[in-house]
Amino acid sequence: MKFKGNLAMVLSFLLLYAPLAPGATSSPTAQMVTNGNAVINGVAAPKLTSVFSGDRIATEKQSITSLTFANGDGVVIPELSKAVLGEREGRIEVKLVDGTLSVMNHNHFAGLLEMVLPLVLGLAFYHWQKARGRMRRRSISDFFRSLGSPEMLKCYLLLLIAMLISLALVFSFSRMGLISALASLGLMAVIIWTGSNRSALSAAFILFLVGGGVAAAAWVGVEPVVKHFEDLSHDDPLANGSEGRLALWNDTIKLIRIHPWAGSGLGTFAIAFTPVQSHELNYSVDHAHNDYLEFAAELGIPAAALLFLGFLALAAHALRASRLARSSRTRALAMGTLAGISALLVHGLADFNLHIPANALVFSVLLGMGYAMSMELNARAQDIEPSRRVALVFAHHTGKELSTNAATMEQNEEMAGIKGSRLG
Repeated sequence: MKFKGNLAMVLSFLLLYAPLAPGATSSPTAQMVTNGNAVINGVAAPKLTSVFSGDRIATEKQSITSLTFANGDGVVIPELSKAVLGEREGRIEVKLVDGTLSVMNHNHFAGLLEMVLPLVLGLAFYHWQKARGRMRRRSISDFFRSLGSPEMLKCYLLLLIAMLISLALVFSFSRMGLISALASLGLMAVIIWTGSNRSALSAAFILFLVGGGVAAAAWVGVEPVVKHFEDLSHDDPLANGSEGRLALWNDTIKLIRIHPWAGSGLGTFAIAFTPVQSHELNYSVDHAHNDYLEFAAELGIPAAALLFLGFLALAAHALRASRLARSSRTRALAMGTLAGISALLVHGLADFNLHIPANALVFSVLLGMGYAMSMELNARAQDIEPSRRVALVFAHHTGKELSTNAATMEQNEEMAGIKGSRLG
């Protein structure tokens, strides 16, 4: 009887204290930064801490919390919201319990920045070119004095914004985002350099942009970027060479061969891909990480070809406007628009930005802007000829030769969008 009593006491002790015994140490799921007050599992959270799978996070009023994961993705939990961290099929997921969530993917964030950056640089080049045109055939003192002109001040401001966007792009840790941005800058350089009025100053402007970005990145420090790229293959199975995106694309080609003409249906890739998936079987694949292959798999080869040919046709309109538009402002904006379109099309070779509504919307706006600016070429003759006829009639009735101040004429024509020198 005494033995049974002692055994009961031991069992009761184990049942009471076993839940409090430390278990196996697990690695942190994400880093959590809080501005205000937040609670983790009912306990007040510090400003900076690590969170693990299974943690319940709640934010209080006028507070915001951000989670940063190992692969660079992030989640923002605004005030009065609750979320739970969990795992599903080897992947970390954040389940919303109450309130709202804002999910950030570093590749898609880079896709947005690479479309906006060329527009800012295009406007900066326009103001720089306009200020340069007013500085021609002047003394050195006038040259330095004109560096403080309103046009140059606008250029400085836009270059500062471009530098901040470039830094955000570098520290987004998106390799394809950096490659796409460099490709768009290269396209802008080609358009500027092949302009009819190219000069050493145009080349200097391009070198200034590239050198300024490199210097800013070096000043802030590129060690986190290099370290992230070194560790990326360990955090993301899709980045592991033959077992990563290449294998994913090979499986996607198998899916295309099954439905070559009509595709599997728009938005069905995640379901249709499962039967052909041959690698990382413990992961569920939502996208092909290639817009061209994914649209071909979902829409079929003919429809996907028509879709991207339409994109290229609209991009051609932007290219035509960047070369032939009479307004220098229009040409600068068309150049930036074309570079932004090209950046996302290049990025689409290794990602799925066109399947992200926000980025697809901005891309559509750029396509529309490029086509709208090309309309100026068609309306040019209709706008100019009536004005010439009015001038001739006026000269005939007055018997006087029309004359006007050159600077006033330039400002009026610039506002009307019918005059300007070629880019370069």
